[in-house]
Amino acid sequence: MTDVPTAGSLQAALGGASLFGRHLEVHARLPSTQDRAKDLAMAGAPEGTCVLALEQTRGRGRMERTWRSDRGKGLYVSVVLRPPWPSHESGWLSMVAALAVARALDRLGVRGARIKAPNDVHVGARKIAGVLVEPRLGGDRIEFAVVGIGLNVAHGPADWIGTDLDGRATSCAMEGASVALADAAAAVLDALASLYRVRLETWGAALMVEWTARGGTPEVPGRG
Repeated sequence: MTDVPTAGSLQAALGGASLFGRHLEVHARLPSTQDRAKDLAMAGAPEGTCVLALEQTRGRGRMERTWRSDRGKGLYVSVVLRPPWPSHESGWLSMVAALAVARALDRLGVRGARIKAPNDVHVGARKIAGVLVEPRLGGDRIEFAVVGIGLNVAHGPADWIGTDLDGRATSCAMEGASVALADAAAAVLDALASLYRVRLETWGAALMVEWTARGGTPEVPGRG
Protein backbone atom coordinates (compact mmCIF):
# COMPACT_ATOMS: atom_id res chain seq x y z
CA MET A 1 0.00 0.00 0.00
CA THR A 2 1.32 3.46 -0.80
CA ASP A 3 1.89 6.04 1.91
CA VAL A 4 -0.96 8.27 0.68
CA PRO A 5 -4.38 6.72 1.32
CA THR A 6 -6.96 6.65 -1.44
CA ALA A 7 -10.53 5.44 -1.30
CA GLY A 8 -9.58 2.49 -3.49
CA SER A 9 -6.55 1.47 -1.44
CA LEU A 10 -8.51 1.63 1.80
CA GLN A 11 -11.41 -0.34 0.36
CA ALA A 12 -8.94 -3.01 -0.73
CA ALA A 13 -7.29 -3.10 2.70
CA LEU A 14 -10.57 -3.24 4.61
CA GLY A 15 -12.33 -5.67 2.29
CA GLY A 16 -15.80 -5.41 0.85
CA ALA A 17 -17.42 -6.95 3.92
CA SER A 18 -16.21 -4.20 6.26
CA LEU A 19 -18.75 -1.67 7.46
CA PHE A 20 -16.20 1.03 6.66
CA GLY A 21 -15.12 -0.26 3.28
CA ARG A 22 -18.15 0.86 1.31
CA HIS A 23 -18.54 4.65 1.56
CA LEU A 24 -15.21 6.45 1.74
CA GLU A 25 -14.14 10.00 0.98
CA VAL A 26 -10.44 10.88 0.93
CA HIS A 27 -9.52 14.57 0.64
CA ALA A 28 -6.16 16.26 0.25
CA ARG A 29 -7.40 19.15 2.41
CA LEU A 30 -10.55 19.94 4.37
CA PRO A 31 -11.52 22.45 7.02
CA SER A 32 -12.71 19.55 9.20
CA THR A 33 -13.45 15.88 8.54
CA GLN A 34 -15.88 16.07 11.44
CA ASP A 35 -17.93 18.84 9.85
CA ARG A 36 -17.95 17.10 6.47
CA ALA A 37 -19.07 13.79 8.00
CA LYS A 38 -21.77 15.57 9.99
CA ASP A 39 -23.11 17.22 6.83
CA LEU A 40 -23.19 13.84 5.12
CA ALA A 41 -24.97 12.25 8.08
CA MET A 42 -27.63 14.96 8.14
CA ALA A 43 -28.17 14.37 4.42
CA GLY A 44 -28.84 10.68 5.10
CA ALA A 45 -25.41 9.09 4.55
CA PRO A 46 -25.43 5.43 5.57
CA GLU A 47 -23.76 4.05 8.64
CA GLY A 48 -20.07 3.44 8.04
CA THR A 49 -19.51 6.51 5.85
CA CYS A 50 -15.92 7.68 6.38
CA VAL A 51 -14.25 11.00 5.65
CA LEU A 52 -10.45 11.17 5.71
CA ALA A 53 -8.21 14.16 5.03
CA LEU A 54 -4.45 14.49 4.66
CA GLU A 55 -4.70 17.98 6.16
CA GLN A 56 -7.28 19.96 8.12
CA THR A 57 -7.38 23.73 8.40
CA ARG A 58 -9.89 23.80 11.27
CA GLY A 59 -9.45 20.43 12.94
CA ARG A 60 -10.79 20.29 16.46
CA GLY A 61 -10.95 18.12 19.53
CA ARG A 62 -13.09 18.11 22.63
CA MET A 63 -14.33 21.45 24.02
CA GLU A 64 -13.53 23.08 20.64
CA ARG A 65 -9.77 22.76 21.21
CA THR A 66 -7.71 23.00 18.02
CA TRP A 67 -6.34 19.70 16.75
CA ARG A 68 -3.06 20.22 14.95
CA SER A 69 -3.45 18.64 11.52
CA ASP A 70 -0.17 18.94 9.61
CA ARG A 71 -0.29 17.67 6.05
CA GLY A 72 0.78 14.06 5.72
CA LYS A 73 1.83 13.78 9.36
CA GLY A 74 -1.29 12.37 10.97
CA LEU A 75 -4.46 10.40 10.47
CA TYR A 76 -7.56 12.60 10.50
CA VAL A 77 -10.74 10.59 9.98
CA SER A 78 -14.41 10.84 10.91
CA VAL A 79 -16.99 8.07 10.71
CA VAL A 80 -20.80 8.16 10.66
CA LEU A 81 -22.45 5.64 12.99
CA ARG A 82 -26.14 5.00 13.60
CA PRO A 83 -26.29 2.74 16.67
CA PRO A 84 -29.79 1.60 17.72
CA TRP A 85 -29.19 2.72 21.29
CA PRO A 86 -30.91 5.04 23.76
CA SER A 87 -29.26 8.43 24.14
CA HIS A 88 -27.75 7.63 27.54
CA GLU A 89 -25.61 4.92 25.94
CA SER A 90 -23.76 7.33 23.63
CA GLY A 91 -20.73 7.15 25.94
CA TRP A 92 -20.02 3.67 24.61
CA LEU A 93 -18.88 5.26 21.36
CA SER A 94 -16.00 7.08 23.08
CA MET A 95 -14.94 3.82 24.67
CA VAL A 96 -15.13 1.87 21.41
CA ALA A 97 -13.19 4.52 19.48
CA ALA A 98 -10.41 4.92 22.07
CA LEU A 99 -10.01 1.14 22.33
CA ALA A 100 -9.88 0.92 18.54
CA VAL A 101 -6.96 3.36 18.46
CA ALA A 102 -5.14 1.42 21.18
CA ARG A 103 -5.64 -1.87 19.33
CA ALA A 104 -4.52 -0.29 16.08
CA LEU A 105 -1.34 0.98 17.73
CA ASP A 106 -0.60 -2.55 18.94
CA ARG A 107 -0.96 -3.77 15.36
CA LEU A 108 1.23 -0.96 14.02
CA GLY A 109 4.07 -1.75 16.43
CA VAL A 110 3.56 1.04 18.96
CA ARG A 111 3.72 -0.52 22.41
CA GLY A 112 2.22 0.60 25.69
CA ALA A 113 -0.84 2.51 24.45
CA ARG A 114 -3.03 3.51 27.38
CA ILE A 115 -6.41 5.20 27.68
CA LYS A 116 -6.65 8.55 29.37
CA ALA A 117 -10.38 8.86 29.92
CA PRO A 118 -12.56 9.93 28.44
CA ASN A 119 -11.15 10.45 24.95
CA ASP A 120 -7.35 10.39 24.76
CA VAL A 121 -4.76 7.72 24.06
CA HIS A 122 -1.28 8.10 25.51
CA VAL A 123 2.04 6.31 25.25
CA GLY A 124 3.85 6.91 28.50
CA ALA A 125 3.04 10.45 29.58
CA ARG A 126 2.53 11.78 26.06
CA LYS A 127 -0.63 12.01 23.98
CA ILE A 128 -0.62 10.18 20.67
CA ALA A 129 -4.30 10.31 19.71
CA GLY A 130 -7.63 11.87 20.53
CA VAL A 131 -11.25 10.96 19.94
CA LEU A 132 -14.19 13.31 19.41
CA VAL A 133 -17.71 11.88 19.47
CA GLU A 134 -20.60 14.15 18.46
CA PRO A 135 -23.99 12.46 18.73
CA ARG A 136 -27.23 13.87 17.35
CA LEU A 137 -30.07 12.80 19.58
CA GLY A 138 -33.67 12.33 18.51
CA GLY A 139 -35.84 12.19 21.61
CA ASP A 140 -34.34 9.52 23.81
CA ARG A 141 -32.54 7.75 20.94
CA ILE A 142 -29.28 8.30 19.07
CA GLU A 143 -30.18 9.47 15.58
CA PHE A 144 -26.57 9.31 14.46
CA ALA A 145 -23.09 10.03 15.80
CA VAL A 146 -19.94 11.25 14.14
CA VAL A 147 -16.80 9.68 15.59
CA GLY A 148 -13.62 11.62 14.85
CA ILE A 149 -10.14 10.24 15.41
CA GLY A 150 -6.85 12.10 15.21
CA LEU A 151 -3.68 10.02 15.42
CA ASN A 152 -0.13 11.41 15.31
CA VAL A 153 1.71 9.21 12.83
CA ALA A 154 4.83 10.82 11.36
CA HIS A 155 5.47 13.83 13.58
CA GLY A 156 8.95 14.36 15.00
CA PRO A 157 10.01 16.37 18.08
CA ALA A 158 10.75 19.40 15.90
CA ASP A 159 7.10 19.58 14.87
CA TRP A 160 6.07 20.45 18.42
CA ILE A 161 8.72 23.11 19.15
CA GLY A 162 7.12 26.45 19.99
CA THR A 163 3.72 24.92 20.65
CA ASP A 164 1.92 23.87 23.80
CA LEU A 165 2.43 20.27 22.67
CA ASP A 166 6.22 20.39 23.07
CA GLY A 167 7.09 17.60 25.50
CA ARG A 168 3.44 16.56 25.77
CA ALA A 169 2.78 14.85 22.44
CA THR A 170 4.23 11.84 20.69
CA SER A 171 3.68 9.95 17.44
CA CYS A 172 4.16 6.52 15.94
CA ALA A 173 7.47 7.71 14.48
CA MET A 174 8.64 9.08 17.84
CA GLU A 175 7.83 5.72 19.40
CA GLY A 176 10.04 3.94 16.88
CA ALA A 177 7.35 2.72 14.46
CA SER A 178 7.58 3.74 10.81
CA VAL A 179 3.94 3.70 9.73
CA ALA A 180 2.37 4.60 6.40
CA LEU A 181 -0.76 6.74 6.67
CA ALA A 182 -2.72 4.20 4.64
CA ASP A 183 -1.72 1.42 7.04
CA ALA A 184 -2.67 3.57 10.04
CA ALA A 185 -6.06 4.30 8.50
CA ALA A 186 -6.73 0.64 7.74
CA ALA A 187 -5.67 -0.47 11.23
CA VAL A 188 -7.85 2.11 13.00
CA LEU A 189 -10.94 1.54 10.86
CA ASP A 190 -10.61 -2.24 11.04
CA ALA A 191 -10.36 -2.13 14.84
CA LEU A 192 -13.25 0.31 15.09
CA ALA A 193 -15.48 -1.90 12.96
CA SER A 194 -14.61 -4.97 15.03
CA LEU A 195 -15.22 -3.32 18.41
CA TYR A 196 -18.39 -1.57 17.29
CA ARG A 197 -19.76 -4.91 16.11
CA VAL A 198 -19.04 -6.41 19.54
CA ARG A 199 -21.03 -3.65 21.23
CA LEU A 200 -23.90 -4.02 18.75
CA GLU A 201 -24.14 -7.74 19.42
CA THR A 202 -23.48 -7.79 23.19
CA TRP A 203 -23.88 -5.57 26.21
CA GLY A 204 -20.14 -4.93 26.11
CA ALA A 205 -18.74 -6.63 29.20
CA ALA A 206 -15.58 -7.68 27.35
CA LEU A 207 -15.07 -4.11 26.17
CA MET A 208 -15.34 -2.86 29.73
CA VAL A 209 -12.66 -5.33 30.84
CA GLU A 210 -10.29 -4.18 28.09
CA TRP A 211 -11.10 -0.52 28.75
CA THR A 212 -10.17 -0.73 32.44
CA ALA A 213 -7.11 -2.91 31.72
CA ARG A 214 -5.80 -0.17 29.44
CA GLY A 215 -6.28 2.50 32.07
CA GLY A 216 -9.85 3.65 31.48
CA THR A 217 -12.17 4.57 34.31
CA PRO A 218 -14.37 1.77 35.69
CA GLU A 219 -17.50 3.17 34.06
CA VAL A 220 -18.64 4.05 30.57
CA PRO A 221 -17.47 7.60 29.76
CA GLY A 222 -20.32 10.06 29.77
CA ARG A 223 -22.89 7.43 30.63
CA GLY A 224 -26.11 8.75 32.07
